[in-house]
Amino acid sequence: MNPQLLRDQVAGRVHAAMLTAMRADPLVLAQTAEAIRAPGDRALVSQARNLLLATTAALTTVVHIHRYAPDPHDRDMCRACGTPDCRTLRGIAEVLHAYGTPTAHVDRAEAWRRADAWFTHTSNGPVLVSVKEFAAGFIARGIAPNLTVPAGILIIDRHTGALTQWPDLPDERLTREYTHYLNRPL
Repeated sequence: MNPQLLRDQVAGRVHAAMLTAMRADPLVLAQTAEAIRAPGDRALVSQARNLLLATTAALTTVVHIHRYAPDPHDRDMCRACGTPDCRTLRGIAEVLHAYGTPTAHVDRAEAWRRADAWFTHTSNGPVLVSVKEFAAGFIARGIAPNLTVPAGILIIDRHTGALTQWPDLPDERLTREYTHYLNRPL
């Protein structure tokens, strides 16, 4: 697997686990914990949300440090390890897979939400956003209403949620180019 894609998948799984913890209602967890008789189980349930948030925040830091960048010979290398195949990321990926952590599959609504937030932030105001689905993700086009010109093109990866900027090309060409981008050797 492409090392950058592996990193993006690890980051996506960690983010998905963090979102799961953020969406959990602390009051419901506290009420559930009160009903549990075994002290160890009660402590685990009452602390689960905070433990998961702390763990995913720590993993987010590790994933941020272990990212790929070109070396002096223009080969992508892990910035922390100095290797083309980061053992740290691979190990985290194996553990996350073994324990069945959720993958960060992005649906159309989430793709629109991410694109809307990005376009609104980069355009300093509201932007009309259209989203078109394809096998590997979603093509999002933004148009600033007062300008009626494209605010840009984004592709939101279906598996990682990663956003990448693209030139204004026809959808068919964007899907081909993005597939090529995902499969490129590092």
